[in-house]
Amino acid sequence: MDLAFAVAEARQAAKLSQAELVRRIGTSPAMVARWETGKAAPTTISLRRVAEATGDRLRIEFAFERD
Repeated sequence: MDLAFAVAEARQAAKLSQAELVRRIGTSPAMVARWETGKAAPTTISLRRVAEATGDRLRIEFAFERD
């Protein structure tokens, strides 16, 4: 799953507005907007904060696609 899509999906599934997510994780509205549009990549710490704010569990994995 694309990282930008995952952040937006987690927020929407938790029924949070961008403004509420910003308040819960302590970042700027512009930063959340950049994450959700794929214009910036959140750090692992930021992803952990998003997971905590949305009631989700953060899992990072590699999807190997080799010939």
